This record gives sequence, C-alpha cells and structure tokens, in this order.
Amino acid sequence: MSTCLHCPQPPVPGMVNCEKHRAIATKISKQTRGNRRSKGLCVRCGQPSEDKSVCRQCLDIDACKYRENKNKGLCATCGDTPVPGEVLCIKCKTRRAQAQRKVKTEAFLAYGGFVCKCCGETEEAFLCIDHINNDGNIHRKTFRGPIYRWLKTHGYPEGFQVLCANCNMGKKMKGQCPHQTTNQSTAPQELQA
Repeated sequence: MSTCLHCPQPPVPGMVNCEKHRAIATKISKQTRGNRRSKGLCVRCGQPSEDKSVCRQCLDIDACKYRENKNKGLCATCGDTPVPGEVLCIKCKTRRAQAQRKVKTEAFLAYGGFVCKCCGETEEAFLCIDHINNDGNIHRKTFRGPIYRWLKTHGYPEGFQVLCANCNMGKKMKGQCPHQTTNQSTAPQELQA
C-alpha cells in the first residue's frame, strides 16, 4: 500500500498526497509560490531558501521518502507499483518526462527556437545548447543535471546559443564551425572567435 509523499497516511485515491497534504498543496496557490520564490523563501514551507525554490529541509524530506519507497520496491515518487525494472510508475515517469520536455522547450525558445544559429538545421533531435565562449566543460562542473533547468533558474543568461550537433562539434574541434570558414562574410557574430 502506498503512502502520502509527506507522511505515512494513505493518499487520496488517484493522488500522491493524503487529504491533509492535498489540502495544503491546494491552499498554496501559484501566486503564493511566486511570492515566496521572489522573496527567496521555500515555496513549500516559507522558510528562507538559498538560491533554490525549495529549502534544504523540504528537499531532505523528499529524498528520504524517495529512498524509502524505492527500498520497498515501490514507485520512488508516489509509492505506486513501478514499471518493471524501473523506479517510477508510468504516471510519474510520464509526468517527469512532460516537465523535462517543457523546460527544454522553454530554453530553446529563449535562445531563438529550434533552429541552428549557424546552418539553419531545424531537426530537433540534432539540436543542442552551445556555450558561445567554449567554456561548457568548466560550466558543467558547477551543477548537476541537464543544462535546461540551470538556464531557466538563472533567467536564460547571455553566452548560449542553439547549434546542431555538427556545427557544435566542428566548433569544438576547429575553434569555429566549418560553415564559418567557407562562408565567413555571412557568419553570425556569436560564432566567430
């Protein structure tokens, strides 16, 4: 039997929280969360939070619950039956994938959309976010996880662009994309070293 994400009580059928925590979650509206976030407070409990929207104490509670459910062979997030060989149930897996997809799309749109800044490639599977100053290796050591969430958290700062995998690799190997060496006069300025 699954339990609430925040306490040992059984969840409301079809939900991940018990009645008490579901009411709390409903009460904390998007507006309240936004106000807390803008003041540097945890969006859940309202306590001071360093550079994150959820404080360390709330993250620790989530991590503990995640480990407990996982060790019991349940979906690590909601406590339901997981997909065989996975730690999440299909519902949580789908929700996580949708959330990640949304953050990725927002990041690409912030940097000009799903189009390579160099060659104009539009096949989404080939596109990536590039560090204009070629400092991606150093930057990636400062955070964990996909860059899209980091970009969103930091307000989509300058210094990034959308490139296809070929242009990105060419830039990495030769200092600039091969398209730029053959067509220097029409090259976007961000790509020129």
